[in-house]
Amino acid sequence: MKRRKITLTVLVGILLLAVCMVIPMKAHADGVHYATISSASITATGSLAGSTTLTATLLNDTDGVAGLTFTSAGTLVIAAPETLKVEFSDNTAGYQSMIISTNNSVSGTGIYTGSGAGAGLVGGTDSTVNAPLHWTVFATQADAAAYSFTTKGDGYVDEVVQYYVADRSEANFDSANALGYASVVSGIADNDGSLANAPYDTATGVDDDSNPATPSQNDGTQRSVTNGEAYIRFAVDYHGVPAQNYSTNSLTLAVVTIS
Repeated sequence: MKRRKITLTVLVGILLLAVCMVIPMKAHADGVHYATISSASITATGSLAGSTTLTATLLNDTDGVAGLTFTSAGTLVIAAPETLKVEFSDNTAGYQSMIISTNNSVSGTGIYTGSGAGAGLVGGTDSTVNAPLHWTVFATQADAAAYSFTTKGDGYVDEVVQYYVADRSEANFDSANALGYASVVSGIADNDGSLANAPYDTATGVDDDSNPATPSQNDGTQRSVTNGEAYIRFAVDYHGVPAQNYSTNSLTLAVVTIS
């Protein structure tokens, strides 16, 4: 009897081993056990259409005159009371930036007939002279509205702190270098983008309000946006130009691919 019991035990063990060998290995995921009996695979594809949007709206436009206005009242550096709100988005391939420029060599109001590029505002009576435009950009309307343009010791606008508006007729305007100083918002991805360092703290080179030695309006506050909005202020510098009306109808913002 004892020998028979041993034989049955061995037989049961052999049968269990055989069963285990034919059952698929079990996978474990979060404590759930499953056994793969069979499987099949398919492909999955999708597409997203490219889209770019750009709108510009003048805020604080209360003087009844269309567009930006720079009326001198005895001073030569005049900031427009208006703030330009720009809303943008882009999901296309490549490196996109929003650039600003005039194109004063084309037909229309503000045709420049002098030497050089003739950026900014062009004289209405004497079109051989031009008055440069300068700009700053902010992430909020409040920061833009509170900004005061700064000048150098000679009274001219400090173009290092507040960039000038370039003209498309300038030599090599379409080069990466020129687009760098014309870019208001760089590296646009959907509603995200990096704001130009205009203005910035010239004492430290730090683009924030961390330096107590300089007024906060001279420090670039928030240098990036995630909501697809930017706020631009403009000033004109009338130094060295004769008294007359000045204008341009080609102050343009554009989203471009930089390569």
